[in-house]
Amino acid sequence: MTEFQEQALSQRSEELMEVFPESAVGDSLESAWHSSATRVYRNWLEYLAAEKADSSTLVRMARIGRGVTSGLAP
Repeated sequence: MTEFQEQALSQRSEELMEVFPESAVGDSLESAWHSSATRVYRNWLEYLAAEKADSSTLVRMARIGRGVTSGLAP
């Protein structure tokens, strides 16, 4: 990779990208975003679960307030 960097700094041209050592950096680039994406997805699922729990609690409270004790409407 250092060799490519030196060559790129001395010969600035688009053709140089044809010999870019993609295999040398491909794996590290793919895994670099993986933990962040996992964290975002986990936080989103936790948010959805919390919203569902809050919604269920409000529905139960409304039913209790109306005197409904079963899951069926009066």
